[in-house]
Amino acid sequence: MASKKSRRTAEQNPNLQKALHILLGSGIGIALLFAALFGASAAALKNDLHGTFFSVLAYLCCALPALIGGFIAVRPLRKNGILFGALSGLPLCLVLVILCAVFYGQVSRNLGFAVLLVLFCGALGGIGAVNLRSKRRYSSRAIR
Repeated sequence: MASKKSRRTAEQNPNLQKALHILLGSGIGIALLFAALFGASAAALKNDLHGTFFSVLAYLCCALPALIGGFIAVRPLRKNGILFGALSGLPLCLVLVILCAVFYGQVSRNLGFAVLLVLFCGALGGIGAVNLRSKRRYSSRAIR
């Protein structure tokens, strides 16, 4: 007689749960990346910004979504902030490489810096998520 094998759901499998949180943080980071790049390009068109200022603005548009995505990915897990934050930045790096290949046709030194910046900011967001204290106040009896 064959025994029934039950499938483990996301609640029962901790590795799948971690992967889902990382993908959620990455998805939110990618959405924020496109929104930030759209806003920066609209501001550049309206105000006639120069190339040097626009490159700094593009780096900022890459760093903030990675920071927020790393924070969102690690906040429910509250452990391994550097690793999971950097892992949530990897899909953002892939999006940056694809955008650079489509629009420029080559990989430049600036792309390498942007990839490192995204990974660093994702890890920084993960560290912030792990170290952020909860808002729950403890009673004085629990401290004693």
